[in-house]
Amino acid sequence: MMRSYVKGFVPPVVFQMRLLAREWIKLRLLRKQACDPVTSAPISDLPLDAILASSAYSAELEALQPELDALCITDQAHGVNLGDRRAIYHLVRHLQPRRVLEVGTHVGASTAYICAATRMACAEHPGEVRTITTVDIVDVNDTISKPWLRAGSRYAPKEVVRRMGCVDMVRFVVANSLDFLARAEETYDLIFLDGDHTAVVNYREISAALPALSPGGYILLHDYFPQLRPLWDDGPAISEPSRSEER
Repeated sequence: MMRSYVKGFVPPVVFQMRLLAREWIKLRLLRKQACDPVTSAPISDLPLDAILASSAYSAELEALQPELDALCITDQAHGVNLGDRRAIYHLVRHLQPRRVLEVGTHVGASTAYICAATRMACAEHPGEVRTITTVDIVDVNDTISKPWLRAGSRYAPKEVVRRMGCVDMVRFVVANSLDFLARAEETYDLIFLDGDHTAVVNYREISAALPALSPGGYILLHDYFPQLRPLWDDGPAISEPSRSEER
């Protein structure tokens, strides 16, 4: 209540800066956790420019776009935007991970594009088992509260996956990300962290994700802005993932 009252008198930019300062202080006070990146692959090994500019992957996506558009996944619910979804598709197509972990299912936007890329890999390598585990702290498929409708999407993430023919490869988990990572029974070739964006939780997630990473695997952070420089001119950079990675 008090925060809402104060926000009415404090300019939004100033209020946001105060919140970010508090997050930074919390992160600085947090006890450092062991982070052993020995299993992760060097980012220098990835030809990112070539991957993201791949005309072959772009052509695949263009052919898939009518199917993906028909899923009616909202672009207005603070989820993964269309450009990021396309980038994720390109990355998954190049890396061809056999086991993917996504933290932060939300409306299933990135889930759908990970499914599309994984489905293509399955077609290229028949007989290989590929799985996607997507975790969210809330039941994104709850048929009573229907969170996807409130967000503006037409279908539940589980229905999105069903319509894509990927039911057998996707597992939905309702859990706190840190709890899930602490008891993970398998390792993953690609871990996509897009859940809680507070600096403290993000820092803990990175630390907890490393032991769950397969040798040569990758951790992908959403809303990561190197040196806190915004990539677009429509707003400031989100600082928490970058701050967490730096620490």
